Amino acid sequence: MMDEVDGMSAGDRGGNKVLIETIKATKRPIICICNDRQHPKVRTLANYCYDIRFHKPSKQQVAKRVAEICASEGLRVDLNSLEYLCENFGNDIRQILNFLQMYSKRGTSLTYMDAKNSLAKVKKDETVMMNNFDAAKKLMSVISCYLFF
Repeated sequence: MMDEVDGMSAGDRGGNKVLIETIKATKRPIICICNDRQHPKVRTLANYCYDIRFHKPSKQQVAKRVAEICASEGLRVDLNSLEYLCENFGNDIRQILNFLQMYSKRGTSLTYMDAKNSLAKVKKDETVMMNNFDAAKKLMSVISCYLFF
């Protein structure tokens, strides 16, 4: 497994070429992971790989999977509560499961109102859930405040 193949060429020379030669020669699968599929170095490598793209799951998909996990663990949670958690945790399944694990110490069921009341105490930081455009806008507004004072 090779992670960050889009950043692999930053400090070395020939690493991409050796990886391509290894892919050609081996009978075992090599998994190459990248964040920037359009990077020029990745385009060459992509000719020797089977390209599988992953997308962020929707809140319905995350809620459905978390519901299956809750059922297997004996925690009764309605789908509305799980979708509410997905919205507030930015579809971060790890954070949702951590919350539910903590909550399960208090009871065996979670209603929408329980989720809403409990979430105020453990809500994910809003700056973590910001997209690039909102972050840039916030940064520019802070910088402009300092420029005028």
